This record gives sequence, structure tokens and C-alpha cells, in this order.
Amino acid sequence: MNLLLDKRIRSGKMVPERGEGMLWNKIITAVSYITWYGLFFALLVRDRTDRFMTTHLNSAILVNIVALAAGLFGGFLGLVLKIITAVLMVWGVLCVLLGREEIFPGTGKVQIIK
Repeated sequence: MNLLLDKRIRSGKMVPERGEGMLWNKIITAVSYITWYGLFFALLVRDRTDRFMTTHLNSAILVNIVALAAGLFGGFLGLVLKIITAVLMVWGVLCVLLGREEIFPGTGKVQIIK
């Protein structure tokens, strides 16, 4: 990993070359499902030409919005939204790590970022 980081610093690129960047993109995209900080970081350093990453970042934004809504609502509705959020986060991370480009049911083809 240090070799990869050194190569990025020397070349002046934020994201490594296409061939070696696949693992980088998967890690960044997987982290974006888990926290708002990870999502913000992923949006800053994302590869704009990578359709896989863009699709998953759109889904991560939707999951994080549901997580925010779960925090705002209390009681039974909040609990249901928290469970849905947890399931979608795990599903999203697994899809990223397995390399599958899946869209969550009910979201259709919502595109927040292009």
C-alpha cells in the first residue's frame, strides 16, 4: 500500500491509475455506505468515469439519508428505519466488495450525482 501511496504522490494524482485503482475505488465506496465522513471523502476523491463507483455512491447517499431520517424519528418508525438502514448498509458494502453493481429495490434509477 505504501508503494501505491508513493506512486500517487509522485504522479500528483489523487486517485491511482485505472488498473491499480480498482481496489482503491472499492474501499472508498464501501466506506461511503458506513459514515457521512466516508461518503463526503468518497465524493471528493471519486473517479468520475467509473460507473460502478457512481452507482454505489448514489445508493450510499440514499442509505445515509434514510439513516438521518431514522435518527429524526423516534419510537417504532425510528426502529424500523434503523433496521432498514443497517440491512441496506451491509448489503451495499457486500455488493461493493463482491463487485456487483446492484440498485436497491424501491430506489429505481435515482441519480443524485452523475
